[in-house]
Amino acid sequence: MIALLLSLAFAEDMDLSVLDQAVGVEPFDAPETDEAIIAERTQAIADGLRCPVCQGMSVGASATDAAVAMKARIEELVRAGYTDDQIVDYFAERYGTWILLAPPKEDNALVWLGPAAVAGLGLAGVIGFAVVAGRRREEAPAPDVPQDAYTERVLKELDE
Repeated sequence: MIALLLSLAFAEDMDLSVLDQAVGVEPFDAPETDEAIIAERTQAIADGLRCPVCQGMSVGASATDAAVAMKARIEELVRAGYTDDQIVDYFAERYGTWILLAPPKEDNALVWLGPAAVAGLGLAGVIGFAVVAGRRREEAPAPDVPQDAYTERVLKELDE
């Protein structure tokens, strides 16, 4: 898996038309030429992507060969005039949504709704247990064992 990811990250000689086919859009007519804007956009996009090697860091913060290659690819796409969304979609198409440090909520509904569902089920279980236990207590018949005078007096005092 890592070998596949690294081979994709190092595919610098790949034609940009592959990106057009993957994302389904053409780049802007005017490629970016301002170096400060290119560097800023490249860093911003790289900060939103997960490094395929160290996975706990962003591509922008990682110094691995794969991250450096991905950052170079991001810069190349920025220079070619692609939008930030197009570039992010390119990497998501290639690696899957796990490459995004903040995956979209609609792709992970179970992750977002799972804890709430488990808490709701737990609360329902506690309430159900309390109801059943309360019914059992009400249904328990009083013992018909004859009581001696002392026990009857103590029980009478407790009822008052």
